[in-house]
Amino acid sequence: MGSKKRYERRQASESLIASYKCESEEKKKQIWILRVFERAFDLWLKSYEWALDRVLAHKSTMLVATVATIIGTVWLYIAIPKGFFPQEDTGFMLMITEAQPDISFDAMVERQRKVAEIMRSDPAVLYVNSTVGVGGPNSSLNNGRMLLALKSKHERGPLSEVIPRLRRSASTVTGMAVFPQMIQNINVGGRINKSQYQYTLQSSDTEALYKLAPELRDKVSQVPGLLDVTTDLNVTNPQVMIDVDREKAAVYGITIDQIRQELFDAFGNRQVATIYTPSNDYQVILETKPEFRADPSNLQNIYVKQPVPTGRNAPTLQGPIGYIIQ
Repeated sequence: MGSKKRYERRQASESLIASYKCESEEKKKQIWILRVFERAFDLWLKSYEWALDRVLAHKSTMLVATVATIIGTVWLYIAIPKGFFPQEDTGFMLMITEAQPDISFDAMVERQRKVAEIMRSDPAVLYVNSTVGVGGPNSSLNNGRMLLALKSKHERGPLSEVIPRLRRSASTVTGMAVFPQMIQNINVGGRINKSQYQYTLQSSDTEALYKLAPELRDKVSQVPGLLDVTTDLNVTNPQVMIDVDREKAAVYGITIDQIRQELFDAFGNRQVATIYTPSNDYQVILETKPEFRADPSNLQNIYVKQPVPTGRNAPTLQGPIGYIIQ
């Protein structure tokens, strides 16, 4: 009986040794990447066991940490700016100015200069770059733009104080509306607008579009919490209709394109040259004198060339453009 038990123990030991050898041989047959993952898993398991033992040993401390984490999560949810793209404080501000549609260029320049001086005098502003006139980002004569570089945050304070102060200061200029907004690293859309968000209206009926756009602007401006509600529809600008007497122009040998070019030279913004300096370049714009741009009757003082095709060296005559337009 005793010999039989010893035989069974010996047989069990041999089986355990054989199984251990088989497991060792299987581990040796595994590729190296599996062995690396297995060692990493064992290390993570030991780390988890160590951390779990410490947590169970300090239950009250972990309970306090859990409650503090929940409170911190709620506070961050309330404090962090929310939105599609939260507003950033980049230190640069774009301010779009707008006057009444029938304002002249000289009056717009004067009011734009006043607003720029007010902005430069603000303690939060480092420097101001101002532009006015049709061209580039300005779509009409009554629009202007300013780029404001703000001082560092500890010198100027938060934007919630700076922007309202700048808005109040600029509103002292009569006839000028300002639309300040911070320049963002990520912008939605390719258009530069007066406000942060835009709503686009499209219609095949032009008259209905011109009628409903101002009405929608007035309705939206009544919504509480909204600022700088405006529109880029400028259909109230004063215009002068010119009727060209084509028969009379043909008699003088003048084409419609010549008349168009002369009018653009006088009242447009034709660039005729560029002055380059070491630090900047300046555009040379061709235009008439200010006293010839104040009244439509001054068209009598604008002359158009009248070619005389009666010889190669024939002189070129000039006559007032007012003779052929009304």
